[in-house]
Amino acid sequence: MSDAMHWPPPTVASDAPLLAHFGWRLLGFIADAARILLLFAVVIVAHAVLIASWASDQVSGLGVAVVAIAAIWAPITWEGAGGSPLRRMHRAWIVDATTLQPIGTTRGLVRALVRIASELVLYLGYLWMIWDPKRQTWHDKAARSIVVKR
Repeated sequence: MSDAMHWPPPTVASDAPLLAHFGWRLLGFIADAARILLLFAVVIVAHAVLIASWASDQVSGLGVAVVAIAAIWAPITWEGAGGSPLRRMHRAWIVDATTLQPIGTTRGLVRALVRIASELVLYLGYLWMIWDPKRQTWHDKAARSIVVKR
């Protein structure tokens, strides 16, 4: 495992965390969006192959359901553990705003749900971090988290 994947994230000399700025977070968002698009492309191709080949509709539908559940559950657990592997690779960690520890699966779910709301309001919840003193988005505020740069 690379050094970027180790916990805990270091802090700056004043012992305050180094908050991830908009550019770092945008890079993580783009990387995660690409991962999701790739996963859905795989699901669509796999579903088409199963239907066109030998699998019954029930087997094909079950396969798609399993992949869809994994596609939803994985990001929630990743957020609870500090962020997706791609985000952690570029050294941006989702942590509790006070303890600087991973937020856990429940708060990862809260983050994911509020993130959807942010997207529905023209991404205003994401842009909020530009003028927020703690660089928090709406989903960070809801989950009481911050994103730190390691």
